[in-house]
Amino acid sequence: MRIPTQLRQRRSLMMTCGLLGVCLLTFLGWLWLYPMAVTPDSISRTMPSQPSLPGMQSMPANHATDSATNGPFAHWRTWPPHKLHDIVASYIGRRSVSDDILDMMFTLFHEKNIDPATRNNAVNILADQSEDIRQITDQLLVMFLDPGESTLWKSYTLQFLADRYQQANDADRKRIIDALHTGLNHPEGVIVGTSLLQFTLLQRSTLYPAQDDHIFIDALHNILTNPNDDIEEISSALIVAGEIQLTSSATAIRYLISNNSNPTILRTGIAALGCLGNRQDIAQLLPYRNHAHPLVVAAAQQAIARLNN
Repeated sequence: MRIPTQLRQRRSLMMTCGLLGVCLLTFLGWLWLYPMAVTPDSISRTMPSQPSLPGMQSMPANHATDSATNGPFAHWRTWPPHKLHDIVASYIGRRSVSDDILDMMFTLFHEKNIDPATRNNAVNILADQSEDIRQITDQLLVMFLDPGESTLWKSYTLQFLADRYQQANDADRKRIIDALHTGLNHPEGVIVGTSLLQFTLLQRSTLYPAQDDHIFIDALHNILTNPNDDIEEISSALIVAGEIQLTSSATAIRYLISNNSNPTILRTGIAALGCLGNRQDIAQLLPYRNHAHPLVVAAAQQAIARLNN
């Protein structure tokens, strides 16, 4: 769970297929910087009643109180959002903070009505203090399934959970994968896209063999062969198909390119085909060198060069 201001601290996300890396960074930047790209009003589907994940129990928010009211966070509820954000951010990277500050971070962790970036920073500060990661994991799993949480925060929870996969024990690893599987069937395309991308990052780090996960692969094929009108969902599926070299998806990708005019889908689809296709696909891609959108042109040029080689 990292926000744009901490993006430089994240590991490199560049893919083996260069342009696809640009597409992935574009998608993640869109998700982080423009969380309202998908809103409840734009989606007719609604969140089902709250399900549960295997092995998950609802954790009490035993730290979620208005702590540190006499310290640096006194009267924090009256502050403008930027002030709260800046003061919380000042604790990032510290290896030792007082118990009052830790309690305050737990309070902010559970606050649904504050800036998600501030809330996200609070979680990272707790993790940096070697707090009980399993308790944080439990509460993030509860938050992910909470219909009252925002789409952006649910996406953050999945990113954080996947990021903690390496440190998790076997039981918690299974719970994290179960959460990502749940995300693949979420009604919000941003959540589906986040789940797909997290599976891919886990595979790239050799932590989890996503290519052998039939639930992940079946979901990816279903999005590409039965696409809806959700740009985030389709574009992330295209990125992932190219990244994991899912050659069985090439036919569906060719069809998506031919039957779509959205620049985001075109550039991610063309980039994916450049990784998965063959020289016979060059004829389909040649017209896109004259497309009105410069990123589509760049995608076509690089895909054609790759297929030529």
